[in-house]
Amino acid sequence: MKTIIIEYAMIDPVTLINKIEKAFPGAMARFTDIDEDYFELSVYGCTDLEMLESVLAEYV
Repeated sequence: MKTIIIEYAMIDPVTLINKIEKAFPGAMARFTDIDEDYFELSVYGCTDLEMLESVLAEYV
């Protein structure tokens, strides 16, 4: 599991979840609102964490 905090201004959480689930078959992602500016994204079932981190790096 990987959890990070992302600013809404960077990307819409649903768009990011769709991108992750398309790039990593078998992975599941969900988000939780922190406040009006940030959300917490959790990714489950991704076996290639190095590649996942490179995808997420552009949004952190």
